[in-house]
Amino acid sequence: MKLDLEFVRSQFPAFSKPALEGWAFFENTGGSYPCVQFINRLTSFYMKNKVQVNYPYPASRLAGRLMEASYKRMADYLNVEDSEIHFGPSTTQNVYATLTEHKIMLGHKVRSFLILHTRPLSPLKGKTPAASALGGSPLQGS
Repeated sequence: MKLDLEFVRSQFPAFSKPALEGWAFFENTGGSYPCVQFINRLTSFYMKNKVQVNYPYPASRLAGRLMEASYKRMADYLNVEDSEIHFGPSTTQNVYATLTEHKIMLGHKVRSFLILHTRPLSPLKGKTPAASALGGSPLQGS
């Protein structure tokens, strides 16, 4: 079965804009342009449940359930346990917290992650032993 590129592209509304035609966007590993499914889900959440979660009123309880369900959905997608999923504020903050909290020296799992996204390392240089060990060029030659 051949991949239907037109269908795939149609899932990303931004790419129907003439100003973006003919360009490739690689500057943001989080995804510069989300798919329509994500846009719809986030819009729905913001319109119905953008409240502090798990307080004793219906919208807040629902928001908490939706956020908890996101761990299960992502775990199912990645074929891992819910407890292995972590959502954080940014890649930089996630890497900093991981390196600081666990005081690790770039073990296999973290190295694989950082190879894919080395941008967050610059604010970390000198902050942790693992980040300091990277020297001038993160993961060069790894």
